[in-house]
Amino acid sequence: MGRNAAGEQGDTPPWLPIPVSLVPFFCGSLAGVTSWALIYPLDVVKTKVQQRALAGEQRRGIFETLHRLIRGPDPNAPKPILVGLARLYRGLGVSALRSVTTHGLLWTFFDLTASYIDRLPGKDESQ
Repeated sequence: MGRNAAGEQGDTPPWLPIPVSLVPFFCGSLAGVTSWALIYPLDVVKTKVQQRALAGEQRRGIFETLHRLIRGPDPNAPKPILVGLARLYRGLGVSALRSVTTHGLLWTFFDLTASYIDRLPGKDESQ
């Protein structure tokens, strides 16, 4: 799997029974979902900070907002950490679904365009 020195797509391994033409789509989809999974908690915190600012409420810092999202607003009755962490990822499914389609199609389009450019006549072979 991957590309050889000439830039051509290699065969898929036996444990990955998909056509070679779908490799860019799946790689793009996986990259997009991974990106969203890593960034999503920060995006949630940013959104909460912005909501408070637009509502005219007292400003809270990023770390205080993150702490309140994970542990809850009441310091005397904190939520379990796993419940709070799950709260940071609420709504990730929709973003991941969007990311699968957009990043998968983007990588596929990029790969097709690169292959097309490589096949154009007049390309200098000495470089």
